[in-house]
Amino acid sequence: MSNWKWMILVVCLAVCGCASAPKKQAVDFKYSQRIASKCNGKKGAELIKCVFPNEAAWKKVFAVASQHPSCNGKKVFSREHLLSAVSDGRYKSFLGNESTVINLQELAAFLANVSHETNGAAQDKYDGGLCFAVELECPGNAKKCCAYCSETNNGPKCPCGYYGRGALQISWPSNYLSISKSIFNDDRLYKNPDKLLEGDTAWKASIVFWMNNVGGFDKYSQTTVKNRATCHAAITSSTVDFGKTIEIINGDIECHAKDNHEVLNRIGYYKDLLGYFSSVAGVDIEPTPNLKCCTQDGPVDKSRRCGKTVDGWNAADKICGKLCITNDDCPADSTCYGNLDPSVCQ
Repeated sequence: MSNWKWMILVVCLAVCGCASAPKKQAVDFKYSQRIASKCNGKKGAELIKCVFPNEAAWKKVFAVASQHPSCNGKKVFSREHLLSAVSDGRYKSFLGNESTVINLQELAAFLANVSHETNGAAQDKYDGGLCFAVELECPGNAKKCCAYCSETNNGPKCPCGYYGRGALQISWPSNYLSISKSIFNDDRLYKNPDKLLEGDTAWKASIVFWMNNVGGFDKYSQTTVKNRATCHAAITSSTVDFGKTIEIINGDIECHAKDNHEVLNRIGYYKDLLGYFSSVAGVDIEPTPNLKCCTQDGPVDKSRRCGKTVDGWNAADKICGKLCITNDDCPADSTCYGNLDPSVCQ
């Protein structure tokens, strides 16, 4: 996912306080029901209608997107389009738990990550979600927008056509292809990535990614979920963990420092949305016990290592090079390769 978002007026590098990761594995989150929640028993689109009963409520939460002329995501990420996407029977597991509280947790986690990915808010503000429909500066900035193709992950619109689009800023040819097949049973998004922004597809594409993409780290994870997982599973299973959703979406980029400002901004949106849902639904829901995806600075994933660029991926797979997150962590003559055999470094 694309993670560089800029404010409309100032750079959006929001930093907010957050709870530190627990020492023991989290198995539940706390909540208390003040009154009989008006959202009890509601799932999917009906749950969304409960917490966002009208356009006024929607615009209040996503104030910047609804008001500022620089936001190109207003129409793409409309409430109407989200309701249409969630109403598709193929995605009934999304917000489909028997527990209203778990569904509200998932909706808060989903929209928090979406809000960060599409952020247009000022620092320490959490009202700028859904502002930008595409990765900022794309397609004009070649350095940013042409960074999503490789020898093993390419497509007809390479080198510059697969930058971030949609609610979770879908990027890379392989993601466009798999999501296109899931939604349309063909490769139209792979052949024409801009079609992701048509109708309710921007929401559907992100729901598909949320529900189906297995990612994150396994035993090297610093969250409570020590295996690769989907975002849906990470926030709805017994080990509910918001930090794991961040790791799955953008772990290679963001989960290398305890106080990464991108992570803290996602957490800020998550807490803010939980507070809003609690107020309108009559349920006080606390954030998941673990919020961050990193509890120590520096790379920990042994499957990402530096290797001589001239020698290529196969050579890097056979040696225990320097652990890395991006190419900037490697010497000038080397590349940060991913999906390497971690057992080489045991």
